[in-house]
Amino acid sequence: MANVELRGAAFHSFLDALREVRGEATRERVIEALPAGFRERIRSGAIVGIGWYPLSDYALFYDALDEVTSGSDALAKTLGAATAERDTRGFLRYVLSLSTPEFLLRHADRVILSYLRGVTSRLEEVSPGRASLVLEHFVGSNARIHAEWAGGIEFVLSRCGAKSPRVAWESSADFETVTYRAGWDR
Repeated sequence: MANVELRGAAFHSFLDALREVRGEATRERVIEALPAGFRERIRSGAIVGIGWYPLSDYALFYDALDEVTSGSDALAKTLGAATAERDTRGFLRYVLSLSTPEFLLRHADRVILSYLRGVTSRLEEVSPGRASLVLEHFVGSNARIHAEWAGGIEFVLSRCGAKSPRVAWESSADFETVTYRAGWDR
C-alpha cells in the first residue's frame, strides 16, 4: 500500500493555528516534544508549503500535543476549524460563499487531492442537509487527525452557507478507513 503524503502547507497551518488557539508557549513546547529529527526539520524550514511529506510525520504533532496538553478530540476539532479558517481566507473565502454545501461535497475529491496523495475518497450520500464521505487508505493517520478534519469540514461547510454544521466520524481500528458524516440545517 502506498504511503500517504500531506502537503507541507498543512504542517505550517497546524503550527500557526496552535499558536492562535493555545499561544506561542504551547506551540514551542509541542515543537520541543517532537522527535529530534522531525523537530530539526520543522525548525530549519525543511518542510516547505508546496512539498509533500508523510502523513505519519503530521501525526507526530498530535503525539506531541497530547503529551504537552493532555489533548483531546475537542482540541483537535478546534485546531481543524482554525486551520480551515486560515486556509480559506481571501479569494477562496469569496468562492466558497458562492457555493453550497452539497456542491462542495460533490467535489470533495478535488479538495482532498490538493492536500493528500495516496488516499481515495467516495461520496456515499449527498442530500439536502447531509452527506457521508469515506476516505480509504488513510495510512499514517490517527484519531486526532480525523477529529481535526471533522472540525475543518464543519468550518468549510459553514463558509458555504451551512447552518449549524455537524460532522461526526468513525473509522476502522487502524484509522485507515474513515467515514465523515456531515449534517447541517438549511
